[in-house]
Amino acid sequence: MTLLACKKLFRVNLAVMLIDDFTDSCIYGSGFTLSIKDTNINPLRKNDGFYVFTNLPSNQIQIMVKSSKYIDEIFNINTESLQASSPVVKIRLKPNVNYNLSTTCTAVTGVIRSSNNNPLDGVNIKVVPHNQSSDYKIVKIKKLKDKNLITLYSSGSKNLEGKTFLICDKKSDKKEYFTLLESFDNNNTFILKEPLTHEYNKNDAYILKVYSTRTDKNGQFLMPLDFKIDNNKEIILEAEYNSRVISREFEISKNIRNKIGTITF
Repeated sequence: MTLLACKKLFRVNLAVMLIDDFTDSCIYGSGFTLSIKDTNINPLRKNDGFYVFTNLPSNQIQIMVKSSKYIDEIFNINTESLQASSPVVKIRLKPNVNYNLSTTCTAVTGVIRSSNNNPLDGVNIKVVPHNQSSDYKIVKIKKLKDKNLITLYSSGSKNLEGKTFLICDKKSDKKEYFTLLESFDNNNTFILKEPLTHEYNKNDAYILKVYSTRTDKNGQFLMPLDFKIDNNKEIILEAEYNSRVISREFEISKNIRNKIGTITF
């Protein structure tokens, strides 16, 4: 992919699309700073939502994304692994406590602290609702050379790169989290970030959507939720820090920010 401007040839090495982790939609507009670590290179922002980088000095780069309403991200990219004709990478951004929520949105907020009462930054938070219906079905799980692939049927979003799910087996207690690294063929087949540790029969397995985020430097987190709640609903919240996991159950109400208080490691 090349661009011709001012009679100088620019080679497009990378086009970044920012995805809202809550809505699974492309993020348009300003308010974001994208940069490459240890360089002064700035991208060209296009009206279609892409941030385009040209003439990169190295194939191994770190993209840093900053925004007032999303958690800052650092993303490692090897541009040699991208398609030369379409070197696109989708970066999923998670809402922070300043995220604009509608007045009818259901969300969970809380604080994570150490035993010394210090706020903990970067604690991984997962929420799995009880008895949720799934919009995702397994079509196929296979290994192709060095890639672990999963094909999903989804009635909703197509921007699933970076999304985390929980796969469960109906006939046993097998279950585990998995994350979709990137699209494999633009046809609902994705490369898994890590291989599954168990084998699953597609007819006996089901997939649940997992809501995930991280705490900020003040130990705070905001988790918007979009599953259906009639009145109240129970959720399982997992907080992971330094390989230690704390799991708690909470009952939440719809259309409000549910404050769960402080969890201490």
